[in-house]
Amino acid sequence: MSALRPATEAEKRARDEVTWQEWGSRLTVPQYLEREQALRAHPWCRRTMTTWFLTEGAEVRCSCETFRVDSNVGPRPGASFSVASVFTEPSKRGRGYAGQLMAALLERLREQPDAQSSVLFSDVGAPIYEKSGYRAVPAFDWVLPPGNFPLQAQWLEEPVAAPRRCAAREGQLLLHPTAEQLDWHFERSRLYARFLGRPALTHYGARTANAAAWWTAQFKSDELLVLWLDAPDAAAAAPLLRAAQLQAHRAGLPRVRVWETLSLGGLEGARRIAREGELPMVAPLNATFTDWHRIERVLWV
Repeated sequence: MSALRPATEAEKRARDEVTWQEWGSRLTVPQYLEREQALRAHPWCRRTMTTWFLTEGAEVRCSCETFRVDSNVGPRPGASFSVASVFTEPSKRGRGYAGQLMAALLERLREQPDAQSSVLFSDVGAPIYEKSGYRAVPAFDWVLPPGNFPLQAQWLEEPVAAPRRCAAREGQLLLHPTAEQLDWHFERSRLYARFLGRPALTHYGARTANAAAWWTAQFKSDELLVLWLDAPDAAAAAPLLRAAQLQAHRAGLPRVRVWETLSLGGLEGARRIAREGELPMVAPLNATFTDWHRIERVLWV
């Protein structure tokens, strides 16, 4: 009989040795192990993260991680759980272990009375998670080239403040990123800059009187990722995205990518493309909602 349980610290480190081939692209084994240990030691992970094992006796059949995030469904506050790093060793694939893990995990998360949703971002398509009760949300990106534009916004300096919390309408799910969660992304960027010999970003965001944006460097895929864009429309977002393009130009990154939460069609050089990976998926826990609002890159783990 399979059982779901939290992993110990020693088991997490041992699992890192196994997952390097799956997620350690561009890193040596020692670099990957350092990355995993450094990110787990980050304050946001220490506060929110659990590593789960699906086991049969002493054998680990499948594993994943969850991160607890504040959320709202309408005016009601609660918690949501971001799922990441679902992994079955190659020799054990094709036996349904990932599906068993996800089904057992949802049941465990529902035991928490304030649990509103579980979310994930799939790089393997929707069907494997749909069987466990998740549904996919269509996703698009806006892509811009780097550019040496005049700065028309104010740089955000570290430590950055958390994005402003928006209000959710009745029947609408909204997750709330924190300053710690933003810094977790920044720390990931700093680690890759050091490992790959790239210059770290000089700024992690910009603001104007009525809008703000936070971003990070994804050196693994050579792009500047806008983590959260707080702007009412494309006109208000324009000076922030020009600042992001300027930062990408200075960092030698060939593109800026923004997860779509508003249309940037009026911004010169912006292209809208269907997202190939990082497909957002959501499952209800102890709440009912019809819409997941503001799906932005900071929520990815």
